[in-house]
Amino acid sequence: MGEMYASFLFNGPALQEAAPPVVHLPVGGTPSPEVTAEMMAEPEATVVLSTPTTLVRVAARLAALGASLSSVRLFLFAVRRSTTTSGP
Repeated sequence: MGEMYASFLFNGPALQEAAPPVVHLPVGGTPSPEVTAEMMAEPEATVVLSTPTTLVRVAARLAALGASLSSVRLFLFAVRRSTTTSGP
């Protein structure tokens, strides 16, 4: 996961330049899924930029609780493309 941090350093400021205006609520990777969900729910986040691992952890916890983040309309995530090639 540490290898993807650089993409977040780029994507956060890039989104702040987008129209309409964006409110950036940085959440680290250490809060529990419950706390992360609360941080998204309270301000009624509509777009979430995260690692796939965090998105899955939060979604699994919300599903277990029978809850959702109904304000979220779009999830953005980055994946690291493998640079290795497999030969025949």
